[in-house]
Amino acid sequence: MSDFDYEEIVQRLKESFPEGAVKFRSDSNAAYIPNQVYTDRLETVTQGRWNKSIKDIEINVPHKYVKVVVTITIGEHHRDGFGFSYIDTDSQGRPKIGNALDQAAASAFIEALDSWQMGWRDLAPHYRKDW
Repeated sequence: MSDFDYEEIVQRLKESFPEGAVKFRSDSNAAYIPNQVYTDRLETVTQGRWNKSIKDIEINVPHKYVKVVVTITIGEHHRDGFGFSYIDTDSQGRPKIGNALDQAAASAFIEALDSWQMGWRDLAPHYRKDW
C-alpha cells in the first residue's frame, strides 16, 4: 500500500485480530483487546500515517475522576474518543493522578478507534449474540 487509500485502510482496520488478541479482565471477566494490539494494527495498516492528540483533559480531584478526550487522525479523517478513570490514592492519601490520566487516555484512544469498528468482529461474540 504505497498510496494513501483511506477506504482500504478502514477495511483493514476492521479485520479480525489474530487468535488470542481478546483478553478477559480479572475483576469482571469482561472481554477486551489490549491497547497495544490496537496501536500495532493502526501503525501497521496506516504505515505510520496517523496521529493522536489530546483534545481535552479534566482532572477533578474533589470528585476523584479524570476525563480525557483524544483525537485520532488518519489522513484527513479524524475521530474523537473519551475516557474516564477514577483517581486512586497512595498509602499517604495523596491522589495518584498520573495513573488515572494514563488509564483515561488509553480508554479514549480505544474509544476513538472503536468508531472505525476496530475489534468489533472479535468482541461482538462476547457481548452481542445477534451479530
